[in-house]
Amino acid sequence: MRRRWKSTFIVSLVLALPCFGCGGGSSGSAGSSPSSGSPPAVTVASQVEYYAVNDGTNFWRSVPPFPNTTPTNPGGGTVHQTVNADGSVTVAIQSAPGYADCGFYLPVGLLGNLNSIKITTMPGSAAISLNLWFDIDGNGEYFTWTSNEYQGVGGDAYILGPQSSGNALTVNALSSFTSMNPGGGNYTLAQLISGAAAASGITSTTRIAIWVGIAVNNGSSTATINSLTIN
Repeated sequence: MRRRWKSTFIVSLVLALPCFGCGGGSSGSAGSSPSSGSPPAVTVASQVEYYAVNDGTNFWRSVPPFPNTTPTNPGGGTVHQTVNADGSVTVAIQSAPGYADCGFYLPVGLLGNLNSIKITTMPGSAAISLNLWFDIDGNGEYFTWTSNEYQGVGGDAYILGPQSSGNALTVNALSSFTSMNPGGGNYTLAQLISGAAAASGITSTTRIAIWVGIAVNNGSSTATINSLTIN
């Protein structure tokens, strides 16, 4: 999710509203069936917990992908996702008159257990971004929602992460994360794990989720996420 608070900042390929911008299983269309006796294939779609769209003012989540009829705002434009036959996920923003972002999020366990994230996209895709969300209050949820519409961070937090280059996005111990919300602050992944943000309630035992997606300040953008590996 990448969410950015419209009232605070609008940044390219980052969440303005938490697209962040949350659980419950895959989208239900994660690609072709494995051969008999083989474990299910791990695809991008099979790892998604919620899809998310953000029009710069409101942020929503959904277990199934948002269809291409979802308006980004009353002025027009659409934000939607498509699960492809191979389990890859296409995120798209069409003719947004202002800020919009489109992506998905998934829980990944304890912060201290995160070593790396590797994501690849189809050639020709727009750059994608990644944010970390922190379940600081320990309630098993990220932020607060009413009927799957975002209501605020609640007792949690998020931080903006790197974006892809050359159809690849890699996060490791030295990757930089910026603009912690709330509280502010910029950290590497190693610093977050070591407790540098402990004053904000973030330690190695904090449960985290990642938001992955695209964002525009206006206009159109699309990306197909082919693989997502978390170690």
